[in-house]
Amino acid sequence: MTTPGQLTLRCDCGNLEITAPIPVQVTVCNCGICRRYAALWAYYSPGEVTLQVGEAGVALWQRGDREIEFVRCARCGIALNARLAEPALAGVPVR
Repeated sequence: MTTPGQLTLRCDCGNLEITAPIPVQVTVCNCGICRRYAALWAYYSPGEVTLQVGEAGVALWQRGDREIEFVRCARCGIALNARLAEPALAGVPVR
């Protein structure tokens, strides 16, 4: 359950779940993979976020030059990003 001032992100199958504070802003990246994910990214210090990983675990994918790594659900393939936030991030500025 999400508490006030918090958001929850879940993949489609429920294997991955992140709980974090509602961000001050989110970022749109214009690289090919982020455009395909239609991703909005929120950035946090590790201590601000709770991550729960189910039995299926995670899968890693490295983009082209291998300078960036995407972590996604090993079962349903969803990469958790702020577009999946509950509650929705209406009113949060987009950079």
